[in-house]
Amino acid sequence: MKKKYKIILYVSLGILLFTLSVFILRPRGYVENYKVGEYEIEEKYDVDSGYYSFKTTVDDIQFVDIFISNKVGGKKLISKVEKYSAEKFTCTRFTSEKFDLTPICRKDDEFVDAQLTLSKTEMNENFERKNVKIDPVKYDRIEVGTFLDRKLLVWAQTGYHYLTDGKHIEIEFLEEESYYNNLAYQMGEFVLTPNYDSEYVFDEFKVINMKNGKLKTWKLDEKVSFNSYFLGDKDGAIYLFDRKEKKEYLLNPKKEKLELISKNGEANVWSGKWETISTGRLANDDYHFESDDVFKYDIEDSGLYKVSKNLDFRIKVSDKKVSEIIKVDGNSVFYLVGDTLYSYDPEYGEVEMLSYSEWNFNNKNSIFIY
Repeated sequence: MKKKYKIILYVSLGILLFTLSVFILRPRGYVENYKVGEYEIEEKYDVDSGYYSFKTTVDDIQFVDIFISNKVGGKKLISKVEKYSAEKFTCTRFTSEKFDLTPICRKDDEFVDAQLTLSKTEMNENFERKNVKIDPVKYDRIEVGTFLDRKLLVWAQTGYHYLTDGKHIEIEFLEEESYYNNLAYQMGEFVLTPNYDSEYVFDEFKVINMKNGKLKTWKLDEKVSFNSYFLGDKDGAIYLFDRKEKKEYLLNPKKEKLELISKNGEANVWSGKWETISTGRLANDDYHFESDDVFKYDIEDSGLYKVSKNLDFRIKVSDKKVSEIIKVDGNSVFYLVGDTLYSYDPEYGEVEMLSYSEWNFNNKNSIFIY
C-alpha cells in the first residue's frame, strides 16, 4: 500500500510541477513606460493577439506603431526615436534592434508612411529601409520584378503557374480550360482547387503544397455541389458550405479528411467565438468568418489604409488606386493595382512585385501567396 501511495504522490507532484512550469514559462503581456532621450515611450505587448505597440509624442503629435510578433526577450525595446520635420509635416520612426518599424509622417491631418511624403533622398538620409532585390524575369505573360522571398501560384485556366525565385513550374490538372477559379481556397501552405472538369458536383480536390509546388489529388467521400462557398478557416480546418444541399463541411487538407458537421438545420460559424446559425441563412447570404488578423485594410479613393482592430492605429500605406486585397499576412499586405501585384510591409515599404495583363479582366482567386 505504501508503494502505491508513493506512486500516486510522485505522479501528483509531477503533474503539479508541469502545470507550474507551463504557467511560469508561458508568454505574458505587459505595459512598460520609459524614456529614450527626450521622448516618453509607452511599450505594450498584447499576448492574446500577439503584437507590440509603441507610443510617443513628437511635436505635440502622438505617434503609434504596431508590430505583429511572437514575444521576444526583454523589455524597453526602443533604442532611439528618429525624427524629421518640415513645414507641412513631421515624421518619426521608433528604432529597435528587434524589429524593422514603420517610418510614419503626420501630414494633412492623417498619418502616412514616410515613403509617400519624402523624396528618395530624404528617405535614404533619414529613414533608410532594406533594399529590395530586383531581378526582372518573364514567364509566359507574367512579368516578375521581385519575389520578396515568397512563393506564388497564378491561375492559368488548366492549372497554375508556380513561381518562386529561380523556379517556374506549370502545374496542369484540367482537361478543359476554366476561365474562372471561383472555388479555390488557401490555408497556410495548402491551396485547394476542385476538379472543374466535373459537372454540377465534384468529389475531389487538387491540393498544391506551396512549399514545394507538389500536386496531390484528394478524393472525397461525398459529392459536393459547385454551388458552394468557403466560410473561412480556423485552427487548421477549412469550413465549406454547400448551398444546394444546405450542408456545412469541415476539411482538413493535411489529413485529407472531410466531415459533415451541420445537423438539424444548424451550422457553426466563427465571429470571435463559435456560434450556431441556420443553414437557410447561410444558403441565402454569403457569410464569412470574422478575421483574427490584428490589422484590416481599407480601400478608399485616396489610397490604401492600414487599420488596427481597436482603431488606435490608422496609416495610409499607398496612394495608388487599389482594386483588390489579395492577402493579409502578419505585418504584410498584398494587393492589386490594375494588372500589377504590390506588397507593403514596414521592412521594405511599398514594392511592385509582378504584373499579368489577365488580371485586368479576371483576378478572383487568381493569385495565391506563401
